[in-house]
Amino acid sequence: MDIYRLSQDGRGLLGQLSLPGVLEARVILTGSRKVLIDLISQLEGSDAGEEVSENTDVDADSVPKHVVSADETKLDERLGSSEDQTNKEEPEESEEESDVEEQQRIKNFEKNSFRSPKFWFQWNGDVVSSTAPSIEQEKALPTSRETGRGYIVFSGNDCRSFKGTISCDSLGWKDVSLSGWKEVSMSERDVAFVWK
Repeated sequence: MDIYRLSQDGRGLLGQLSLPGVLEARVILTGSRKVLIDLISQLEGSDAGEEVSENTDVDADSVPKHVVSADETKLDERLGSSEDQTNKEEPEESEEESDVEEQQRIKNFEKNSFRSPKFWFQWNGDVVSSTAPSIEQEKALPTSRETGRGYIVFSGNDCRSFKGTISCDSLGWKDVSLSGWKEVSMSERDVAFVWK
């Protein structure tokens, strides 16, 4: 997983998820499912505005819906949401208030980092239909564009490792365990992020 930067409104993280030979996808991470759904809607809306579709029957139902399980609901309730507090602020702010808000956001992130940061994520990308034993065979396999969800819990305030789950309908994955670790710390990067 490679995290590029914050989303434009600062409520989520944008990046890429790579499971070699299986999945290459863009990923959005947020602190709550509600914010995740909102960010996805914004990104899909901006992509739809840029593209002219010949098929007028295509709508939000063309993307597989994620069914919320009882475990996800319980986890969402435990996680809470600091976004609710930031949404109550007035929309017009002076530059000084904006700086104060930025400092508060950083302070909240640092405070929450000591509690094993948890993120909901949604991915959108290419899934290889089956794993291949060699690179040549892998290139010949058909891929399909899909979307799925999951969550990640980072261990401790240094975020050196993470555990979580991921789901993918075509691979038959439902809350499949996933884990990883931080290889290198990187600063924010202005990499093109396209959610389609």
